[in-house]
Amino acid sequence: MSRLTLLLLLLSGCEGVLAPVAPDGRVLRDDAGPLTDAEPPPPPTEPVDCSPGFAVPIEVAEPVNAERRQAPVSGGVPFARGELFEDDLDLLTLVDASGGRVASFQRPVALGRWDDGSVKWLLLDFSADVPAGGARAFTLCFAETRPASDGVVVTEEADAFVIDTGAMRAVLPKDRFALLSEVSVDLDGDGAYADDERVVRAASEMFIDLDDAMPGPRDEGAFEHPRDAGPGVEGGSWMRASAAATATRHLASAGDYEVSVFRAGRAHTVFRLAGWHRDPASGRDFGRYTIYLHFYAGLSHVRVSHTWIMTGDPERDFVRRMGIEVPFAASVDRWAVGGPFEGEGEPVRLVEGEPPYVPRVPGPSAIHAGALGAGGAVDVTAIGPMPYHHMASLERDTRVPYAVRLDGERVQEGFAAAGWLDVSDGRVGVAAAVADFWRVHPKQVAWRDGAMTVYLWPDEGGQTLDLRRRYPEARGAAGEWGHAARREFDPVGSAVGLAVTTDVMLQFHAGDHEAARVDAVARGFSDPLRPAASPEHNMASGVLGPIPPRDESSFARTERYLDLTMAWPLRSAEEWGWHGWLDHGDHLIEYETMSWELDVDPNWGTYSNWGYAGWMQEAYRLGPALFVQYLRTGRYRDFRQGDVWLRHHRDVDCVHWDTPDNGPRPGDNRGSPRLGAGHRHDQQHWGGYLAGYGIPTIATAHHYFLTGDGRDLEAMRAYSEWILEDARIENHGRYSVLYMGEALDDPTLIERAWAADVSPGVGFGRIVYDSGMGLMLHDVQTGGAPEVRARLRRWASEEDEAFAYLRAYLEASEGTGEHVEAIARDFATLFPDEDVRTRYFGWAPRAPTGFRDAFSPDIMPDGPFGWPIRSIEHLIFDAGRGLGNNPSRQVFVAQLPWLMAVTPGDP
Repeated sequence: MSRLTLLLLLLSGCEGVLAPVAPDGRVLRDDAGPLTDAEPPPPPTEPVDCSPGFAVPIEVAEPVNAERRQAPVSGGVPFARGELFEDDLDLLTLVDASGGRVASFQRPVALGRWDDGSVKWLLLDFSADVPAGGARAFTLCFAETRPASDGVVVTEEADAFVIDTGAMRAVLPKDRFALLSEVSVDLDGDGAYADDERVVRAASEMFIDLDDAMPGPRDEGAFEHPRDAGPGVEGGSWMRASAAATATRHLASAGDYEVSVFRAGRAHTVFRLAGWHRDPASGRDFGRYTIYLHFYAGLSHVRVSHTWIMTGDPERDFVRRMGIEVPFAASVDRWAVGGPFEGEGEPVRLVEGEPPYVPRVPGPSAIHAGALGAGGAVDVTAIGPMPYHHMASLERDTRVPYAVRLDGERVQEGFAAAGWLDVSDGRVGVAAAVADFWRVHPKQVAWRDGAMTVYLWPDEGGQTLDLRRRYPEARGAAGEWGHAARREFDPVGSAVGLAVTTDVMLQFHAGDHEAARVDAVARGFSDPLRPAASPEHNMASGVLGPIPPRDESSFARTERYLDLTMAWPLRSAEEWGWHGWLDHGDHLIEYETMSWELDVDPNWGTYSNWGYAGWMQEAYRLGPALFVQYLRTGRYRDFRQGDVWLRHHRDVDCVHWDTPDNGPRPGDNRGSPRLGAGHRHDQQHWGGYLAGYGIPTIATAHHYFLTGDGRDLEAMRAYSEWILEDARIENHGRYSVLYMGEALDDPTLIERAWAADVSPGVGFGRIVYDSGMGLMLHDVQTGGAPEVRARLRRWASEEDEAFAYLRAYLEASEGTGEHVEAIARDFATLFPDEDVRTRYFGWAPRAPTGFRDAFSPDIMPDGPFGWPIRSIEHLIFDAGRGLGNNPSRQVFVAQLPWLMAVTPGDP
């Protein structure tokens, strides 16, 4: 197995699958089976003579052990100032390892430009065949161009867009929401679409059902002192048992609607759909939505990137169901569902006395399958437990179960399912999947009444989405340090404006039922392929300033410390079970009750985390650090974790709608506009007031340059407008708008941000890492323009170690020696030393051992100092120089790469 495969996002187990026999005696197939060889091998590629002087190696690695055939590859790659210009893009060609032209490669798109007009970030799109767990090498070069090969063709008609991918023809109406009103699949490969090849003949629908009664009293939880309150008493659960007998349906087809081409290309074309769900009876609009609809050349599946925004009053509006329904024209007679898709590797003992590391090895899903009678129904549902925030123990079972129901009867169950559903009639089939299905529970994919429905909030299970704050006031006074059970701040937060993005796959496939092929496509859908330049190329581009690629020879301990701190949230999320639609991607802050917050004895081996402390949110700036690490290391794991983190914080933790139509305007921003703000960390993601440091400014721009995600542009526009207005609470990010304005290609925003002339500050590290980073990246963008460099020098002259990376950047850029002594002091201060080790090593014997450790042995065999791994929980957030109780916490680890550029080796 490759190292990359071992470093993928680690999932929970797959125990508990029942025997594959239905209650009525029908035998169900329960094996993935080999992939078929029905598809012909690709034709030989055309040899290409690349022009000398420009050649950028590009690697496409497969991270989840799923064979990719003609799979989409998309992502951003950085380039140095003056290296590429717009006119050069017409000459760019991608060649494979044999030197042949990659025919699917489309003209790249510049996502960002240097101030001289040259390309800074380039979005590459093409398709590739990559073996499971393997990689393919390509080269980007200049060569004689050829006429474009067949690809995605869009025809705009009076009332619709017609999209032809070469394998599928789809109709996207303009006048009202229908998602895809028609879909035809080229079953016989003749390049045409006959009437009997039409598999969708009616408009699709999207709906939200609101319960007609609230789910009982709000979930307040307990308020006793933590030493007297047991596990699970924190309250504030967002998944509650529905108490309503009826619900009111709001339809996207009845609401306002708009559609436009977001990005066109022959390999990959994206449409943007936006509108409202409307109750046809009352005319009330609820739930703004945005969909980015992706089509790919040669493929008959689409990616539906769906964002829902909470626009109503959380005290009155409780979502009972939310879904996308696609009618299918075939009379299906068979079904298949993707079950657990990981096994266990060989245990590796890392530290004597601690349990072995057991790697999770991804692979083909266990496939449940069987026959489907006329008018039959089948579904797969995952509903997991809500996480504990207080006294959470590793002994609690946090696995997410799933169940398969056939005609209403449970026929399969287990844990951690891939969760795709496929139905077929032997001639044509349709499959649906949700990215990270079990991690974003509750979810359901169902076939019934001739339609495939993807439930973003499930029908099965009787649950409702309750977004009320646990109680409407702050009960634990902020000033009661060492006394309040829930230390809280006024004003309290509101869920109005919360958003969630979910990716859905719809695959229309021809031929006999190939469940193993569907499985490979569906599992690959959660981890799409990315084009990756080398870390050396990325760092030589200078887009982040002069920082080095990963260097284990000179910085063995520093690199291992960076690896450990980046992997720690991922490991903890898996161990403690922090999954769910609104929680996936976030992280609870404190491992044990810290003495500076509560006057209680430490709760060894538990997370004690209610009230103000709560979720990490954007407070520790993990996202920017992960994206920097991805560019330095080339590791997909770093990008994947950063992507999940960013999508959560960008949407769930920020405000994307200001005022509900059926309730009072929330007061969480003391009367000023709410749109674009971010919530302060709290036990509920929306439970704290709105603050500037709750906004993932730098990370969202990084994510856009790496992905071209249109949702990032929408969020950054709102963030920038909020930040640039006056009278905001804890607004630390005015200079971050310099970087977001660059991503938005908006000179006016940049001028407004520059006019702010922000004074240097720390602000728990948030000022220096938002505004300070924005200022530094603006210096990068302008090539050290005198007026920018002058302001940067003023910031770098501050003595606090939070400004260390700015000093290092200036020293690497100018080489004056002015900052060398301060940088050496900064490095020693920022890096944990023997004093910290001595102070915290004694905690290790009391740390729990009943867990599966998720650190890969080839990254961190025993921690950077030979410590027992569990003690790192305390180090990161409780050590005097850790990420926790320190005024400059989140910049400590994030800024180390800049210091490495001007330091000879480990301190």
